Amino acid sequence: MLPLWMRYYGGQFGVENLYVVDDNSEDGSTDGLPCNVLHIPPIRGGKFESTRMKFLGGLAASLHTLYDCVVFADADEFVVPDPARHSGLRDFIARREDGREAVAALGLNVVHA
Repeated sequence: MLPLWMRYYGGQFGVENLYVVDDNSEDGSTDGLPCNVLHIPPIRGGKFESTRMKFLGGLAASLHTLYDCVVFADADEFVVPDPARHSGLRDFIARREDGREAVAALGLNVVHA
């Protein structure tokens, strides 16, 4: 999924603006990627998912000091705004005027039959 993720988000924002957080993969999937790869130490103690999200929330806040916005998505997640209203994710972000600091997506599992 990572090559598809990079093509989708890289096409929207440029691969130089992508950050892949590698939490101890051992399959070589993050080796040689043309984007930023952050290798983090193993998550110890606490509950894995809540600790992971707290870490990633802090990372997103830090990135937000460097960028106008931050989009968070796992490698198998693609945030797609309504194509009847927006030409893509970049257009959706640029045209937001509601003043909200954060926007969440509705998640759907799309499975090939």
